[in-house]
Amino acid sequence: MIGLSISRRESTTFDLTCHICLLCLRSVYDKASMNTAPWGPTARDKKKWTPALQILTPRTFDFVSLMRFARTVNRVSARLAAPIHTLPREILAYVFELVTFAVSPDELSFLRGSQQKLPFHPNSVTVPTKLCAVNRHWRYVGLTTPRLWSSIVVSINDVIICDYGSGHPDSGLDLESFACFLSRSRNSPIDILIDGRDPECDFSDLCDDGDLAEGPSAYDHPFRPEFMKQTLDILFHHLSRWRSLVILTDTWAPMHAAIYRLSTRAGFHCATGGASCLETLTLMHCNEYISQSDIFLPRELKEPISTPFAALLGHPYDSFSAAPRSLPRLQSVSLLGVHVNWADFSSFVSGTHGGLSGGIHILELAYHCYEVRPSVVDFCKILEGCPDLRSLSLKLSGPQGVEEVSERRSVPLPLLESLHLQYDSVENAARTLSLIRCPKLQSFVVEDIAQADRLIMEASC
Repeated sequence: MIGLSISRRESTTFDLTCHICLLCLRSVYDKASMNTAPWGPTARDKKKWTPALQILTPRTFDFVSLMRFARTVNRVSARLAAPIHTLPREILAYVFELVTFAVSPDELSFLRGSQQKLPFHPNSVTVPTKLCAVNRHWRYVGLTTPRLWSSIVVSINDVIICDYGSGHPDSGLDLESFACFLSRSRNSPIDILIDGRDPECDFSDLCDDGDLAEGPSAYDHPFRPEFMKQTLDILFHHLSRWRSLVILTDTWAPMHAAIYRLSTRAGFHCATGGASCLETLTLMHCNEYISQSDIFLPRELKEPISTPFAALLGHPYDSFSAAPRSLPRLQSVSLLGVHVNWADFSSFVSGTHGGLSGGIHILELAYHCYEVRPSVVDFCKILEGCPDLRSLSLKLSGPQGVEEVSERRSVPLPLLESLHLQYDSVENAARTLSLIRCPKLQSFVVEDIAQADRLIMEASC
């Protein structure tokens, strides 16, 4: 590297400026000598530079020569720039969006799979940060493109252990990245993923024979219910920007805290529009074993929460009937291993239909143990509240109460095209199908879980 030795002249500022220009010119020349790209300098340029660099020194300045060298630097720098650096900022921002959100067909099938309810690919969270670390220009474009930061994630990786020297370490949430994405996304719609699953969870509340065990478990899950409440408290400040909300847990306590928070209207988010951009709502208790038991555990959290998701509507939680239709874009609702007050839930889904809203198009109810499944009356009201339903998935769920079926007429679903029914007894399947009338059905999938379990057991013997 060339040292900076300024000669004593009357104009030190002019002397310093000339020296910096000389250093820049020599730096460009050195890089050009090793550059073999098509846009690199020509041999003619290098031939012109060599004698000039030998003559121009920190002690001999010629203003005319300096200006000529400055023009040469500008011309060669333009040739050395990669083509992507010449794109307008709007085009470069669009390229960044493609890099962030584009997924391959295999990745798309992974995201839409039955076991994965992810609203976006995990790469869309890390790519914006990497793009902004390339150079100053890319960082400016990245920070001024709010859509790049619209994928909001809180997971078990954000749980940190805090030890303040007391000998009793505690855990907390590191929300720095979470807050950064919320700030940089500005006013753009956001997709939210709260993933409270622990990869090391061994479902220790299950006995060896597959039955649920009562009593407290020795396993201490790192994603505590208060972390769920803390996260949602922050997100409710951005309620009007929610486009999709996906909550995944492998224990019931954090999910119960999430439902309670989504059903309780707090004073600081009294926006009249509610979650006006919300399109997808997915709550998933990732434990399929719970549907194999007749009783729900833990018993202390069995009672369903009334007025589910009332906090999303932007109106008092005790007034479903008088509520304005505040979810005009909601089209997909999935409750997997999650039960609510089904009578109030039917009011919730029916309130999304009417006016400019087409109501629920995709409904999925799955993995409910028998005692928390909806009654026949509530089940029919839920379907009646979704007259424009296109896809219905019932996996180890559906109505309970044999005596009520004969008193009910089947519910017409004139637009239903896809029906997925997964059952553990023929009686339950017949009861469910007797309540549905779908003349335009195109896809019908039936799975007998009990028969599949028997085949697996026979094959293992």
